[in-house]
Amino acid sequence: MDKNMEWFVQADLGEYTDEYVAIARQSVISSGDDPERVYLEAEKKCPKEKVILWKVPKDEVLILLGKGKK
Repeated sequence: MDKNMEWFVQADLGEYTDEYVAIARQSVISSGDDPERVYLEAEKKCPKEKVILWKVPKDEVLILLGKGKK
């Protein structure tokens, strides 16, 4: 699992409830209601980084990550 994903699954994103967040550099780079704007803004700020786009749900969510096949 990459560092952004590790950070993401442990992050408290409660202040972004019902918004889209773009994650890179182990932090929220951009947020808002329009996923395209949020993603493009994050790409501008971090052009060489892999950006994760996520909509923070209103309720709690459980994220399970497998190790993958060998």
